[in-house]
Amino acid sequence: MLKKIKNKLRLRHALKKEQFQKIPTYFDHIIFEWKAPEYLQYHKETKWFVIFGIVITLFGSYAIIAEDYLFAAAILLFGIVYCLTHRDKPEEVTIGLSKIGLKIGSRIYSYDQISAFWILYNPPYIQTITFRLAKKFLPDIEIHLQGQNPSDLREFLSRHVSEWTERQETLTESLIRL
Repeated sequence: MLKKIKNKLRLRHALKKEQFQKIPTYFDHIIFEWKAPEYLQYHKETKWFVIFGIVITLFGSYAIIAEDYLFAAAILLFGIVYCLTHRDKPEEVTIGLSKIGLKIGSRIYSYDQISAFWILYNPPYIQTITFRLAKKFLPDIEIHLQGQNPSDLREFLSRHVSEWTERQETLTESLIRL
């Protein structure tokens, strides 16, 4: 009996959610739209994975020699999780910019939730637009431009959000990309 009620509630909730997602909003009045990977994933050759494995093995060996088994387990877990998360290819999502905000797939951000944006454009190496959210503990949103004209995007976005013009690629970002 209780299972039937739970199943009915789940079904009702799923139907309401589906109906709600079909209702157009002002976020759906898109001015710029393109498809981009959900996150940037850089190609890594076999040599990179071999070096990564050697480094993980060295840190794990040191932890075992130092009898710090918790650190050894953490290093091993980090290596496994990193390899598993980078094994899958990112999904393509639709990016949309409207007069009231940013839409990434089904996630929406109004311009008052975004404190700044910057565009790093040096083809073919880097072609990204990054949004810094107003909430301090949320990560920046980095989106690949996928052939979009950066000057058109800059002109449009600068009317709604302040641009961080001095922002350059950091050493860490360069190393991650390499």
